[in-house]
Amino acid sequence: MYEVSDELRSRHPYDPEKPDNKRNFSRNAHIKEVARAFGARAVPKLAALLTLENIEEDKLIETLDILVHLLSTPPEAARAIGSGVVSSCAKLLAHANGSVRERTAVVISLLASSRSARQEFISVDVLPRLCDLLKDKSSQTRAASAAAINATTQFSDGCMACIDFVDDIVSAISRDESSPEVSFQLISAVTNISFHNYGVDALLASSAKIIDRITHALDVPRPGLDRECLQALWNLTQTLQGKKRSIKALHRVCTFVVSGQGQVLRCALGVLVGMLIDNEGKKLLSQESDDVIAKICASLDHKTRDTRVNAAQCVRLASEYPPAKKRFVQQLLANPELLVFVLGSSCAKEIVAQLNSEDAGSRKCAAECARILTESEEDGYSRTFVEVLHSIERLASVLDDETSSTVRCAESALYAACNKDRSAQRRLRRYLSARASLRVQSFVSESESLKAFVE
Repeated sequence: MYEVSDELRSRHPYDPEKPDNKRNFSRNAHIKEVARAFGARAVPKLAALLTLENIEEDKLIETLDILVHLLSTPPEAARAIGSGVVSSCAKLLAHANGSVRERTAVVISLLASSRSARQEFISVDVLPRLCDLLKDKSSQTRAASAAAINATTQFSDGCMACIDFVDDIVSAISRDESSPEVSFQLISAVTNISFHNYGVDALLASSAKIIDRITHALDVPRPGLDRECLQALWNLTQTLQGKKRSIKALHRVCTFVVSGQGQVLRCALGVLVGMLIDNEGKKLLSQESDDVIAKICASLDHKTRDTRVNAAQCVRLASEYPPAKKRFVQQLLANPELLVFVLGSSCAKEIVAQLNSEDAGSRKCAAECARILTESEEDGYSRTFVEVLHSIERLASVLDDETSSTVRCAESALYAACNKDRSAQRRLRRYLSARASLRVQSFVSESESLKAFVE
């Protein structure tokens, strides 16, 4: 373009044989003029400027700013790597000027998407120098360094390269509200690393306080940080050691179950799934507030499939602990189909107990659950219900209920149970002959579906 613009030609003459051109270029570089005048030659020229030992600091900062602008496209990033920008940046990370260090870290974060750049990061010791900058006095420099580390861990080879520095990364995570961006970028890096099994092992082995630091970071007011923290905890709970060490954060995670929406809720439920593998996790959840239990149950109908799956897993795992199962059954009883779908026949004992409830609504829902179980084609559902102590007797007693819909459910459940199981027939006959009220006896004798089983 210099051939059609005298102004550009005078300020950026393209004549590599004249040594004065490099010095003129370094003094007069302007972001738009460089991009237009030199095109593909802009980045190599800027890379050459980074190698000058006597370049003024303000010109060095300007050069780095121009590079940040140009490196937004993969072709320019490739030219920068081929021009030796990575090795130059490795040296500039130790520059005395804080603004230079900050902008250098930004350049590195833009180059981290390239495999060749990440490989060069290892050979020229970029990563340990970035970790050193995590202790920089300037919060902006720390944030830029953290962003560069995070950008590197977006790729599996980058995660592997960062394994040796996880202790530095975790130690730099802070609950300081004055630098939320640092915590966000480092927690994101931890999340990326923990997506790999070797990463989880390295993180848990490197720092005994990793769970505490992630939990404390949940208090930092930065949009998106809560989701990243919860995702990191979720990843760490995929191992036995991670489950046991994260149990202490269960109550804190439950607060995000109650208040969370969207991805935050999905991740919070995912963390609980990991914690609930451990018996201590089941016990702790059973002691949580009604709001937590209600929100987990409400999430079973969430519009997002992953959230529904996580909620269902929470209910099933927690229900392996009887006190927790009792609370979930009570919460889900109003939706019999959902209750049976989530817990299946494992809730039969709790349903039978509800058949004697003083609340008419609870009796009706329990009778409906009994009907669904006994009519189900799922293997063993009806048999499991029948084997519960007093299940047939209590179901028969509901035939005396004043609510007709409750009576119809009980009748259907009894018919299905007796039709599939002879022991249910014998128990029904014994109950009618020994303890049943006259109203129940009369009902059964007149019922087209039940009288055949007692004749």
